[in-house]
Amino acid sequence: GSPMDLLLAAGCRWPAAPFEPVFHSVVMDETESLLVNGNLDASTPLVFAETELLPYLPNGTLVILTDFGHEEWNEEQPRALDHLLTVFYRSGEIDASLYRHEPVPFEVGMGLPFFAKAALAVLIVLLLLVGYGGYVVVRRWWMAH
Repeated sequence: GSPMDLLLAAGCRWPAAPFEPVFHSVVMDETESLLVNGNLDASTPLVFAETELLPYLPNGTLVILTDFGHEEWNEEQPRALDHLLTVFYRSGEIDASLYRHEPVPFEVGMGLPFFAKAALAVLIVLLLLVGYGGYVVVRRWWMAH
């Protein structure tokens, strides 16, 4: 499961019918397996692969790609994935050497602080304009009487 599964579990009606009893228990799978996971994957966090899946794959290998999320390791560097899978299928070896480490930029450009300051500046200007407009109206009224 993923965190989204936990969030949606109460409102979902899937599966429509209960699973057969045979599917209620986990079995060991001796198949040589390759798991690829980014350490920043919020959709299927690394902890699930490590604690819920890998223990049942005695011949499984987990490749953890640093600073990758759920799909970046597949979508942004497809040649590296092709190489990783091709080498694994041909020889059973793990070669993630073509993956380029691209740190996640956590800098915020125009974030909420910027917009809050801009909104405050607009509000101050509007208040000054309304105040000045009120002053002009009162002054004209005063001069007329």
